[in-house]
Amino acid sequence: MENYELPLSPNYVCNWGIREAIRELLQNAIDGENCGHPKEIEYSESERILYIRNKNTKLPKSSLVLGCSSKDSIEGMIGKFGEGYKLALIVLLRKGFTVNIINADEEWIPNFTISEKFGTQVLNIEVNNLEHAETDLCFSISGVDKDLYDELLTYFPCIDGDYGNMVESENGYILLEPKFKGKMYVEGLYIQSDDNFKYGYNFNSDVVDLDRDRKAINYYELRKLTAASVVTAETCCPELFKAISDSYTDVFIEEYLTSALK
Repeated sequence: MENYELPLSPNYVCNWGIREAIRELLQNAIDGENCGHPKEIEYSESERILYIRNKNTKLPKSSLVLGCSSKDSIEGMIGKFGEGYKLALIVLLRKGFTVNIINADEEWIPNFTISEKFGTQVLNIEVNNLEHAETDLCFSISGVDKDLYDELLTYFPCIDGDYGNMVESENGYILLEPKFKGKMYVEGLYIQSDDNFKYGYNFNSDVVDLDRDRKAINYYELRKLTAASVVTAETCCPELFKAISDSYTDVFIEEYLTSALK
């Protein structure tokens, strides 16, 4: 058994809650899938466990270093700051959830411990070798009841992939179901809402540049993105194009619309 103490306080990112923590783990799973490691997300209501898995991959120990990321030079990655899952672990433990990580041939158990080196409580990762080695990476979050799971589904439709009726565009998908009205997502991860928009939008990660908190898209950029989405959807769904351009702010005035298509 090995222990890795990370100089991260339990109070770090004190404004983050369970939603932000799960977002980071889902974002990593999506990025993993985009790198060729299919994701699987499962929920057991009886066990109250959410499983977030990527096939045939393993986290290197270097990923425990804050700011160390293997995704810096890969286009289309949502996460690139090298912080995500470490911060997620802090928040989940702080909120009373239990997290277990099967990391291929190892089991990683995060916990808070009093560090003799730092003289305070820090995040610790206990690493154990597995007798029966796996090939996948799996985060198991225990303590997720059905109400919380249903709430997470509204913010992260990437969990079950249920987007209903939608139209593909060059930037992603226009979501037609009423429940998505005005909601903006990146790869199925909720970013923000604006009731001035008639439909929802699920943008591809390579067209949106998000900050660490993944909380907002610049309003000018948002209108530019939705304009480009609507225009490129015109050929496959002219009725949709007309409905949006007639009455909602999902499209720009002409000068912005022209810039969106450059």
